[in-house]
Amino acid sequence: MDPRQHPQLDRFLAAMRGDGFVAGEELPYHQPNCYGCGPDNPTGFGLVAHAAEPGAVEARYRFDRRFEGGPGVVHGGATAALIDDLYGRLLIRILVLAVTVDLQVSYRRAVHLDDACHLRAELVTQDGKDLELRAVLRQHDEEKVTSTGHFRTIGLDRLATRYERTP
Repeated sequence: MDPRQHPQLDRFLAAMRGDGFVAGEELPYHQPNCYGCGPDNPTGFGLVAHAAEPGAVEARYRFDRRFEGGPGVVHGGATAALIDDLYGRLLIRILVLAVTVDLQVSYRRAVHLDDACHLRAELVTQDGKDLELRAVLRQHDEEKVTSTGHFRTIGLDRLATRYERTP
């Protein structure tokens, strides 16, 4: 997809012009077929995230049987992928173009299928091109998964050529 044809481009541009995102506002998705948040991907998460206070996002998600690892619990890889996408939505919230460099995930307790999860991610630090982010996944007010992520900013020119395939 040509980024200039993104269905939510006007909202992105308004945010970048200084309007930002207000607490509670649903954040734009990365692109329609994104595995994490794209509404057009029938096998993806379809994660919907909302702006929280400045520098933070929140989301709710319920894993279904597609994501089963052990009996009745979510596969750890699915949990990590969901958190990585939540970090991507946080980057949208803070209006930073960046890519994942390192993702650390700590599994404290099993995440159960068909139970609502509350996710929260926030900016910890930004030092030059490097950002440190933190996330927590809870079920029934119990901390089940924690994560830290290291991200590096990229320029718009790099984003424009990032997805080109080399022969």
